[in-house]
Amino acid sequence: MVIAGGSISGLISSREIAKKGYRTLVLEEGFEVGTPDHCGGLVSKSALHDLGIQPTQKTFDSVINSALIFSPNGKQVEIDSKKQEVVAVNRRELDKQVALQAQKAGAADGSFIEPSLAERLQQSLMTAAEKQEMAGKPIILLVAAPLRAMLAKFMRPSIPDLQVLAYNEIPDNKQITIEASVGGE
Repeated sequence: MVIAGGSISGLISSREIAKKGYRTLVLEEGFEVGTPDHCGGLVSKSALHDLGIQPTQKTFDSVINSALIFSPNGKQVEIDSKKQEVVAVNRRELDKQVALQAQKAGAADGSFIEPSLAERLQQSLMTAAEKQEMAGKPIILLVAAPLRAMLAKFMRPSIPDLQVLAYNEIPDNKQITIEASVGGE
């Protein structure tokens, strides 16, 4: 399952889908989940609990005990929020916590990729695979070990015959020939 957006809603979706046994890939425009900080906010600890979010103490910037709200006509309302346990959250930390929960639930580990990069990579791999296929050669993508599983899952629907291998899986006594380089501009 591909989820567009690594914000709180995309990450919770990824977590819940992964809990049902499906693999997820989150496409995120930022260079990492929680960056840039789009917004912070106030939330009750019970709301986080109801959503199944288990934040760490780093997630909370401060506790809000009360608020004074002024209307344009000069009236004011004071709100006592001690019972609700309202907190100001650090969205970057909150998003990272939910991403970690999604990964623990079975979402693809660290599989967050910027959409335009994913599109360029997919197009480049499909072009290279077509050339390999026309030449009667095997379609093999050689990558760094941490990327192997994620790229194999990401590309499998587009190029079913693609074999993704990590550099460390190639024996030292085997010679390889590079036919194409993918992912460049």
